[in-house]
Amino acid sequence: MLLKLLKLNKNIRLLVLSQFISGLGTWLAYIAIPLFALKLTGAGLAVSLVLILRVLPATFLSPFIGVIIDRINRKYVMIFADILRGIIFVVYPFINTIIWIYFLTFIETVGGLFFGPARTAIVPNIIEEEGELVSANSALKIVSSSTMLLGPLIGTGLMTTIGIKWAFWLNALSFFTSAFLLIFMNVKFTKKSSKEISDKSIRKWTIFANDIKVALKVLKEIPKLLLIMIVGGLSTAGYGLINVLLPIFASRQFELTGAYGLIMSGLGLGILVGSALTPGLSRRLTFIILFFLGLIVSGFMHITFILSTSIVFAILFIAIQGISDAIQQVSYTSLLQTLVKDELRGRISSFYETVSSVPLLIGLLGGGALADLWGTRVVGLIAGIEIIIIGFIGFFMAVKISESNVILKRKEEI
Repeated sequence: MLLKLLKLNKNIRLLVLSQFISGLGTWLAYIAIPLFALKLTGAGLAVSLVLILRVLPATFLSPFIGVIIDRINRKYVMIFADILRGIIFVVYPFINTIIWIYFLTFIETVGGLFFGPARTAIVPNIIEEEGELVSANSALKIVSSSTMLLGPLIGTGLMTTIGIKWAFWLNALSFFTSAFLLIFMNVKFTKKSSKEISDKSIRKWTIFANDIKVALKVLKEIPKLLLIMIVGGLSTAGYGLINVLLPIFASRQFELTGAYGLIMSGLGLGILVGSALTPGLSRRLTFIILFFLGLIVSGFMHITFILSTSIVFAILFIAIQGISDAIQQVSYTSLLQTLVKDELRGRISSFYETVSSVPLLIGLLGGGALADLWGTRVVGLIAGIEIIIIGFIGFFMAVKISESNVILKRKEEI
């Protein structure tokens, strides 16, 4: 089904190819920028601040960005975001102060905040049949995980052979190439019928606030999606701790050059497998049940990972965690695209970015300090347990919602 979709649908093919090219650069940068910050300052705190600046913009800007995405052709939003990020990575090799790294990281993250929700919202506009939706999401997730698998390995190799400067410039080229490919997509875009809203009024902040209220009202009417956004979003505190712990744990536990890159590639491999498995699993279980089961497995696998003393077992456990993470993401994305109207998808997607970014930011802020105070293993166990508890709470609430829907359906039939 995936191969057939890529063969027959030019738009999906272009989107997947552009994501593969820019995704390699994104993961190269994910490894390179913290190392660049560490090289300039020699301080672990600099790395923590870089990670925080990758999350902070979402806390404040995502709802407003979502409104913009729903009002402009998403294809042009994505092209703009790619060009912006390409320019940023052209500039990176010329900076020599940590303040500039923080600034460019912030701007690059804002570009990603435009790109991510726009990509999520655009998929239903470029598929030809509703049955292609899960396959299209899985194809994009497979590409995402493939780049996560290859990007850290390629990045480590490039930085070792040609230097970090050329690695940044190759990353810039990947974004420019992605933008070029997106130009050729044909996207069905329906301008919101704001018969209602003049060009002048669109610029008013009151319109932003009103649209956010509309998004919240829609979520109240979709309990499955609201449950994932609120309960599932809380689990990102544990993931925030994990993000900080991974490079620290890899460098302290395993005396191996490139251990962090190998672990991230193992995670990418798991996400690749999970993305391929999700379409089949979704025919047996509902998206919401899959999401919370994935969350529970992810928490258990992180605990086994953090207790590992062998790099081989660490990669194995992080790969299984990647499988469960992919199942979560594809399930959430497919549920969003199935239940939410086209003109609201951008702001609903951005709302989730905001809800999940707050606990994620808390995890990132506390992760480094707690690791120094209690050690990586203790903090890692706390993170895994938090994810498991949230997963079970969400699972039982999802079962309750599903049972209520069945009872309601039977009453309607009677």
